[in-house]
Amino acid sequence: MYATIDEVQARMPQFPLTATSKPSLADAQVLLDDTEAELNVASENMGYVTPLTGVKTLSLARTIVVYGAIAKILNARGAAVGGDITFQSADRAQTYFENYLKALKDPKNPLEFTDAVRTGAAIMKPQLAVLSFGTDPAVLAFDPLASEPRCTMDQVFGFVIAAILGTLVLGGGNF
Repeated sequence: MYATIDEVQARMPQFPLTATSKPSLADAQVLLDDTEAELNVASENMGYVTPLTGVKTLSLARTIVVYGAIAKILNARGAAVGGDITFQSADRAQTYFENYLKALKDPKNPLEFTDAVRTGAAIMKPQLAVLSFGTDPAVLAFDPLASEPRCTMDQVFGFVIAAILGTLVLGGGNF
């Protein structure tokens, strides 16, 4: 367990969780548990042993889980009683939660579970991108249209299908 309902409540003092609140204290605990499970799955995919351990890691995991739980609780509150402010707060908390997960997955970002145990088996998800010459200022000076994609959406779709099928064959040529 990375966070408690009391820790969630401390960062969300404007909305007290009780047995009769919407969502109730019991509902909030389920949402907290769901958020922890979500972090565990993401952590396993990044090659960490779960449950996470380590003092620094547990502190960061607590922050991430609290933001995710707040987002879920406030979304449930907004659905039950309405209110744009509630949904705006939920969206803000959800953005924090998602940004933490993105930062952990990004190999260029220094945010990491530094003292967590690793499995050594992270799942690598390839990132497909349309490439062009547009990143080189010298090329842009010579050819202002160099930043335009050098392939069509049909070709990109072909790459995706080829990647799914496990082959890289487009137009009869092998890559």
